[in-house]
Amino acid sequence: MNQPQQNSSTGVRPSMTDPWRVERADEQYAESISRFSCGDPDADDWIHRNAISATAAGRASTFLCCVHSEVVGVFTLTMTTVRISTLSSADRHGEQGDETPAALICWLALSTSHQKQHLLRPLLCEALLACVDAATKVPFRFIIIDALTNDLVDIYQHYGFKRIGLSRRLLMKTSKAKTLLWNR
Repeated sequence: MNQPQQNSSTGVRPSMTDPWRVERADEQYAESISRFSCGDPDADDWIHRNAISATAAGRASTFLCCVHSEVVGVFTLTMTTVRISTLSSADRHGEQGDETPAALICWLALSTSHQKQHLLRPLLCEALLACVDAATKVPFRFIIIDALTNDLVDIYQHYGFKRIGLSRRLLMKTSKAKTLLWNR
């Protein structure tokens, strides 16, 4: 089984062309983050105001996908829970109690200048890889993603996420993410 190459920031990395790199958001990227825009006012506001502080405070981990000194993509990971009653019977198998822990991918966004360059899949792969790596240290069976738009709901479903109810929140088993990443 071929495994992705290691990356010091997220633990693993899909094969991409250089100079794409993934870095954890911190003060050294403040200026680059302030210039980032994905075109969604809520996402831009959260990223500008909270990416660095939430990471520094340990409330979330925000990662920047950079080409040279430009931030072209952002994603934030944190933990959440999923209500077991919202899961399909197949996903509920083996779960006990009312809720189960899950990783949450939120604020996954590409810069407006890179949205037509087919970088959503590599950005999503980076986020999934970070989740799979985290699951080796702190086990959780599910990865949830919050879609910023309804169009992204369809795209995430194409990649194997299942919609939770009628919301823009989608779910994937961590084991499925691992299989998808390793079999690309």
